[in-house]
Amino acid sequence: MASWLRDLGRDIGFSPATATQVRAEFLSNVLILVPVSLLGSLVWPRTTWRDWTAFGFLLAGAVELTQGLLLPHRMASYSDVVANTLGCLVGSGGVWVTRRLRRARTPSR
Repeated sequence: MASWLRDLGRDIGFSPATATQVRAEFLSNVLILVPVSLLGSLVWPRTTWRDWTAFGFLLAGAVELTQGLLLPHRMASYSDVVANTLGCLVGSGGVWVTRRLRRARTPSR
């Protein structure tokens, strides 16, 4: 997916210096958890964007710790933890912003 994303970036006009494999992998790691926190925020509306961001951080940390300790052919990465946490923030934050906008447009009773 990251290679496809890198190529897409170059096809739409980003320079090869901007559309790199490393950046595409970071963006892919962000996009992996956006739907999870977005849908989770819709299903469990009492769970805040802060909760989803913390959950994303803990989940990503656990995955990277497992990779670092138990999978010799994989490398743990701090940037993956950051990207996955950001993905949870983006998904749940999108739901939060949408709800705030809808409330602002709804006339008070």
